[in-house]
Amino acid sequence: MIRIDAIWLATEPMDMRAGTETALARVEQSLHDLNHSLAQKNPGSADKSEH
Repeated sequence: MIRIDAIWLATEPMDMRAGTETALARVEQSLHDLNHSLAQKNPGSADKSEH
């Protein structure tokens, strides 16, 4: 069974002809932006690892 921890919805279309490297770069940028946004809302929590 696959466990779903989060559901990501696209907020804007992407031309799939751009290739996998471009798609990966957009995903990485989105995750970076999300991390930055969460760190601003919860100062100090980015330093703690929950692994």
